[in-house]
Amino acid sequence: MSGRPTSVTFLWHMHQPWYGDPRSGEMVLPWTRLHALKDYLDMIAVAAEFPGCHLTFNLVPSLLDQVQRYAAGTTTDAARRITAIPADDLSADDCRWLLENGFKCHWPQMIEPVPRYAELLELRGRHLLPAVVDETIQRFTTQDWRDLQVWFQLAWCGHHLRSRDPLVASLVAQGRGYSEADQQALHATLDAAVGEVIPRYVAAAQAGHVELSTTPYYHPILPLLCHYPDVQTAMPGVAMPPGVVDLPDDAARQLQRGRQLCEQLLGFAPAGLWPSEGSVSTRALQLAAAAGFRWAATDEQILSHSLLRQGDPSGRPGRRPEAVDFLQPWQFEGLNLFFRHHRASDKIGFDYASWRPEDAVADLIRLLERTAGQAGALERPVVAVILDGENCWEYYPRNGYDFLRRLYQELEAHPWLEPLTFSEHLARAPQPPALEWVFPGSWINHDFYIWAGHREDQRAWELLHLTRAALVEAADGLPPEVLEQAWEHLSIAEGSDWFCWYGDDHSSADDAAFDALFRDHLTRVWELLGRAAPGALAEPIAGLAASTPLTPPVGPLTPQVDGRETWFYEWRAAGRLEGRGPAGAMSRQAEGASIEAVRYGFDSTHLYLAIDLARGLPSGTWSLLLQLTAGPTELELRLPSPTQRALPRHVALSRGGTALVAVDRFVELAIPLAAVPAVAGHFELSVALGQAAELADRWPGRGTYRVALPAADDDLRNWLV
Repeated sequence: MSGRPTSVTFLWHMHQPWYGDPRSGEMVLPWTRLHALKDYLDMIAVAAEFPGCHLTFNLVPSLLDQVQRYAAGTTTDAARRITAIPADDLSADDCRWLLENGFKCHWPQMIEPVPRYAELLELRGRHLLPAVVDETIQRFTTQDWRDLQVWFQLAWCGHHLRSRDPLVASLVAQGRGYSEADQQALHATLDAAVGEVIPRYVAAAQAGHVELSTTPYYHPILPLLCHYPDVQTAMPGVAMPPGVVDLPDDAARQLQRGRQLCEQLLGFAPAGLWPSEGSVSTRALQLAAAAGFRWAATDEQILSHSLLRQGDPSGRPGRRPEAVDFLQPWQFEGLNLFFRHHRASDKIGFDYASWRPEDAVADLIRLLERTAGQAGALERPVVAVILDGENCWEYYPRNGYDFLRRLYQELEAHPWLEPLTFSEHLARAPQPPALEWVFPGSWINHDFYIWAGHREDQRAWELLHLTRAALVEAADGLPPEVLEQAWEHLSIAEGSDWFCWYGDDHSSADDAAFDALFRDHLTRVWELLGRAAPGALAEPIAGLAASTPLTPPVGPLTPQVDGRETWFYEWRAAGRLEGRGPAGAMSRQAEGASIEAVRYGFDSTHLYLAIDLARGLPSGTWSLLLQLTAGPTELELRLPSPTQRALPRHVALSRGGTALVAVDRFVELAIPLAAVPAVAGHFELSVALGQAAELADRWPGRGTYRVALPAADDDLRNWLV
């Protein structure tokens, strides 16, 4: 246990991408406004209760811009419009929108505890089937629609509004039977509440107990703009999209414009930078220092790899990091770098929601104390706790208020853990040691897979660079106002979020909207140039085939199909599919039934697969769906109840013939090569596990794997001892 003064620096990262439609300006998705009502107000309100607990809030410029427009009444969104329409006047399209979107929130905390909202969910059905939407509409009365309109808004009101606003509190207590007057009064109240957000953060910063930091304007991954090939340092062998070039000017512009907007809306230029997704590189940090930032932060794994490979550019040897290395900032070319305590941050983001607040806070305080005890001879250690400041709270009771209140209260009273801002720590601590080189990576797995590792990501980068090249070529002939608009749309498309939702690592109910927004902004650039957009921008990027599996088979194999590893070398020559599920700082793989590993291989007559299910064989009625496609030809194998142990049996294939299947420790099967559709020696493959109509897991998360059939001489070129 340390006992010496130790800084605890919290950074709550508030982030939303730019949701504006490139033509109308209306926000395509409502999440900035709804998170403002639930999270941005709650977070600053509870911080104001504990002025002795100093905190840092990172406000992304694209978020601030949208909040300001909502506050000024210069933008709106479909959720705001449709929930304000008198229930008697709702069109069939409005009703469809409410059925599809009016329940988009975390059901266990935001719907199920509310009797009327839960009743409306059951009336709609937990699985909305497109074929019965019109029939479902008929089941709703006018009062049902109005209550749904009101409850969708109330569900997104945080603890601050529910406890401090008289109208919100009374409507929550009323529970049902709302009038049109209630509906309209609620909207006026919530519009005013959005207008409070920025002034509250400014007031807290002026009072001195909050520091405000920021991010490049549209939240781009700076290293991928500065020097895209840096992705290969973090991910050797990753595919490089054609046409990519270094864009340091774009990165600098995003940094400078972010600081300028903060000066305009907050009244000052922030000293601190949270690089988008904690993504850093030598070039990116040099630009940040040149833009005027005094400190920046990223994940502790970046420091580990920087120290281990410190000699990469210069030939000097690196060294293995020690615990004390992570408890101090480091200085890189005049910029002070903080490194996120991975475990403490993730415990708040993922674990504590299901704990009693007093137990969670006690556990976190013990962790902070133990960590500080590893500081050796450091004069003033620092533990940096950095995480998303908006999304995790919907999983906490009362939007996390009880946890945060208890946490801040304990930290204010602690004898030697001092909650300080990042700038306050720098003012009290000695000069940081110098870091000679920075490993390029992000706060998720210290790499860039989410934004550059999948074929969909790479296709998106290819289209972005193609569009930018056309803009540069045409720039001299464009009127200044048109050129400015074109660059704005290009800058929006450089944001990280479009790439985040491409690929098999993350997915949401709004994937199609993100895909369309990205392509629409690039298309708008071509329109402003007076040129026809490439045909590829009219086609969804989401759903492209995934990259070839990272580990292909090293030789032929002929396993015994019995659902077991019958002998040690049975699957030794197999290839493995890359099933990157959600992981890292922002998400974790969902609990329940899931696929843990998929191995595959060939002999001269069959394709073999072994599918391991995580956490053993789950109970209930499940199905496993295997799809193989090539061009328009599809082969489907559906296994009902694959989780019940079964001796080898023949199962019918959709195109005729049978596959041999056995289930024991894993699902093992053999498909005749004659039945496998192929074009140019390749086929596309996906594996899905589901219960009833609900998908539990799918490899890959979206799209397919592109698998090569063995060539005639593979058994000569590939062999295993």
